[in-house]
Amino acid sequence: MSAKPPSNEEASQKPPRNEEATKSENMVDMGFGISIVKEKSLMINHSSFKRMTRDLMEVLFSREEMAVLSVSGRKSNINPDTAAKPALTKRKVLAIIAHVQKHFPGTDKASINTAMAYKLKDVATEEM
Repeated sequence: MSAKPPSNEEASQKPPRNEEATKSENMVDMGFGISIVKEKSLMINHSSFKRMTRDLMEVLFSREEMAVLSVSGRKSNINPDTAAKPALTKRKVLAIIAHVQKHFPGTDKASINTAMAYKLKDVATEEM
């Protein structure tokens, strides 16, 4: 009994093995199912956890998203009269935290969240 060759539809759904290998070689896995292009990862500033956090946000989120979203999606304690903004994509936030903590092991999650919040505030202010 011979194996049935894949149909055109099946063949087009799966990239050839060498294409998959090339694709993974050009990507950096950040965890949580999030990957970034290797070229972009080389441009990320590693001088401080704040700079790294801000640069990763530029790679993972559009400026439009950053202008209208918040880190947690919760109402602000500083401006309780304003409505809560929707949250950034949770997996991307977790990937940023994990990646930053990998490079800066002593950095706590709250500090990284604060750096993300300031980045969002800066972008929202620029967009006004």
